[in-house]
Parts: sequence; C-alpha cells; structure tokens
Amino acid sequence: MNAPPQHQGAAPDWDQLLRTCIHCGLCLNDCPTYRTTGDEAESPRGRLMILREILDPLPGMEDEVERGPIDRCMGCRACESVCPSGVSYGRLLEEGRSRLDEPEERNQRIVRLISRYVLPHRRRLMLMAWLGRLAQLSRIPSASFARLLETMPRRRPCWPRLSGPRHGKVAVLAGCVQPVFTPGVLPATLKLIRAVGEQPFVPEHQGCCGALASHVGDRERARAMGRAFIECFEPAESIVIPSAGCSAHVRSFGELFADDPEYAGRAAAVAERAQDLVVWLAERADRLQLRPDPRRVVFQRPCHLRHAQQVDGAAEGLLARVGGVEVLQSPRADLCCGSAGTWSMQYPEMASRRRDEKLADLLVHGPELILTANPGCELFLDGAGGEIEVQHLAEYLAGRIDEV
Repeated sequence: MNAPPQHQGAAPDWDQLLRTCIHCGLCLNDCPTYRTTGDEAESPRGRLMILREILDPLPGMEDEVERGPIDRCMGCRACESVCPSGVSYGRLLEEGRSRLDEPEERNQRIVRLISRYVLPHRRRLMLMAWLGRLAQLSRIPSASFARLLETMPRRRPCWPRLSGPRHGKVAVLAGCVQPVFTPGVLPATLKLIRAVGEQPFVPEHQGCCGALASHVGDRERARAMGRAFIECFEPAESIVIPSAGCSAHVRSFGELFADDPEYAGRAAAVAERAQDLVVWLAERADRLQLRPDPRRVVFQRPCHLRHAQQVDGAAEGLLARVGGVEVLQSPRADLCCGSAGTWSMQYPEMASRRRDEKLADLLVHGPELILTANPGCELFLDGAGGEIEVQHLAEYLAGRIDEV
C-alpha cells in the first residue's frame, strides 16, 4: 500500500540517476507546467537536461544554467508515477535546487524568506495570516508584499494549540499550517487513533519537519529541522502524520541524511516508523466503526500521497466503509491542484489556472463535499470561494465515529 522509505543509507550517484531517463516523453502530458506552457524546458524531460548542467556541469559552464524552469517546477512528481524507467525526479530536483544560488526574482526571494522564517513558526504564521486577511479585505494594490499576502489562505487563522496527551505509543505530528488554519485536524487524528484501540500522544516540543525548506532547496535548514524532528519523535513506537507533504518528506529522511554518519541510521529508523494517517488508518480499517452518511463525496488525491509515496486507493477504501456514502471518481484524479507548497505564492496566476482545472475535474459528477489529506491542498482549493465545502479526511472520518 505504501512504497518503502526512500534510499536509506545510500550516497547518491547523480550521474547514474540522471541516466535513468530514456527521454521517452511519457511524462509530458502529466506535467502541470508543460500542460500550461507547452514548453519542452518546462517538462520533466527538459528539466532533467538542466539538472544535468547543475549536478554534473562541464568545465567553465557552472554559471551558464537557465534556472527558470527549475524554479517553476511544482514538484508534484506526477512524472514519477508514469515513468517506465523509475526516474527519481523529486530527489534530483531537490538536490539541484540546493546547489543553486538565491533566486534573483524579488517575489521568489520574499517567498523563500517566508518559508524560512515564518511558515515553520506557528505564531509568526498566524500574524502573517491576519495581515493577509487585511490585505484581502482592503484590496491593497501593486506592492509585491501586499500581493503576496493576498495569496494567504482565506480561512480565519486561530491561535495554534498543540493539545493532547504527552505520553503514549503513537506520536502525532501537528504540523505548522494545520494548527493555525485547520485546528480540527489534530483532535480528529487523535480521536481516530483511539478509535482503533491505539494510544496517541502529541510530543510537546515538536517543530517543523523541514519539508518546505527542502522543497525550495534550502538543504541545510531542512537537515537542521530534520535533526530536531528525529530527537523529538525518535522515542515513539510509531509516527502518524496527517499531512501528505510532511509524511512524504519524513519518509525520505534516509536520503536526506545518507551522508551524515551521526544521523543516517537514526533517520532511516524514524522514516521506517513514520506513516501518513491515510495509510496508517487503512491498515487498521477493520477496527473502525463509522456512522452512515448519505452524501456524495469526492477525494482529491494529494500529489505527495499519490506520486511521492505511491499510495493509491487507501483513502477511497476508508470512505467505502461509511455506509450510504457515494464516493465519486473524478476523470483525472491525478491532476495537481496547484498549491504545491509555496509554489502558489510564487506563481499565483499559473496556480489559479491549475486550481480551476482541478476543481472542474472534481466537480464533474456533482459532489456535495470535497475531501483531501493535505493542508496545502485543502486551503488552496477552499480559497477559490466555491459553494462546495473542502474538508480534511481526518475531520470527516472522526465526525462519523462516536466519542472514544
């Protein structure tokens, strides 16, 4: 059901990984940026050519790299799901980004600063979220930072609280964004874990797992956050993560720390014990007693669950246990919604086009509720302001069980 944690303890041979691509082009139609632009350089195949120039440059050509297509990649990894050669595109992309200098484009520099100094810190994020609401309400024009604030989630931010037991067997990652914008996800996750007879707890001093830092190429910051995560979660028997982006990142700790003699083994062990909530629950689905629901629902598959972790059908299997519910299938279920971490803040116009296409696909059969399993997807889809509610799968399932 879940691909094993990736590349544990193996130092990468970048040339060999790059040569895995056979240039067949099967990935092109599944790449969101290629579908939007039609530009070969904006496709996985084109980007791999650029990544070769970054990871294995010819003498004297180190400063001649065209970085634009690398910056504009969403990192959805849909190409990995259709690649017949098994190219580790996500791994190559993050390594390539880590070797590039700071971006020159102003908006990208601002977003990178936000990903470093705001998003991993819940209280700072809450403050920025309130500034974002003011910008959205006042329609402040022109200024770059004001436009950036307008891309913040439209939900009312909350004071972040990590409430829950401090001791147990199953550790739960609260995340950075969820406590601020979707505070119901953490208690819903705890309720679901108790409902299947396990003992959840919330490590008190947990911080950011480092996923966003890794996605933008800030490798050293991602490692620093990863080390803190390992120290905090290492004592747990198992780790449950109700965020597809975070669970995909934690499960890749083996490759992130492959060349770190102190943390390589510990990181691989933590990655082995970590699972996305959807996968963890699906393995214990026979213990769930869910009340019926007569509505029509559709599940939006987060890219970092479907493509990065190769999980397909687990959420739909859980929903099938809800009596009376009609689980609709969207025609192009693997399309990215356009959120992609901070990508939607860097490229809001392109992201909006991706969201419109995704919503059209999700709504084609008339659902009454859209479900997902990643906070970025939930908030970005909800930000379109449509009439159909968007909800995290954990909150939906927890609402269908009695108090435990």
